Amino acid sequence: MEIVLASHNAHKVREVAAILNFWKVLSLKDIGYSAEIEETGKTFAQNALLKAGTIAGAINKIVLADDSGLEIKCLHGAPGIYSARYAGVGATKEMLCNKVLKEMEQATDRSAQFHCVMALVDPLKNISKTFEGIVKGQIIHEMKGQNGFGYDPIFFVPSKNKTMAEMSEQEKNLLSHRFRALEQVKIYIQEHYLGDDK
Repeated sequence: MEIVLASHNAHKVREVAAILNFWKVLSLKDIGYSAEIEETGKTFAQNALLKAGTIAGAINKIVLADDSGLEIKCLHGAPGIYSARYAGVGATKEMLCNKVLKEMEQATDRSAQFHCVMALVDPLKNISKTFEGIVKGQIIHEMKGQNGFGYDPIFFVPSKNKTMAEMSEQEKNLLSHRFRALEQVKIYIQEHYLGDDK
């Protein structure tokens, strides 16, 4: 069986393939899909379903798509679905982090969470499902750590006593919001598909 991940990111494909190791995971590059999909949804779930549904309808294969971002309590859930472009298109992680830190200068409640929604769409079985993964943490007052991307340098995980950017790639992958959503995808596939392969 094959599943298409709605991404051109080779790192993300490897991460997903390591978890869904009973199926072949293909990237958009592998299937020659290059059309841009405008993310017009108001939630992570809507955007993930939009991406997965559009691609699945075009190629008639099972597609997995994700949408994720940072939600900060004192900013009423911002940057949310706008996380990647919160400091403008093509912003660096320094620009993203500094914008958030400036907006939170007076904040006493610094609780936040990374939130991922993965959508699985199978046009052959008429399946359209979403799976959520959340990692809770705190926004610290300055950037720490050289690894990761986006808001990782200011997202502190109490259970690890370090920021996401201070973790190794392997350590981060095992607690990330994407990993937690993928674990649910894996269980769903094992329960609803793997019996068909026997």
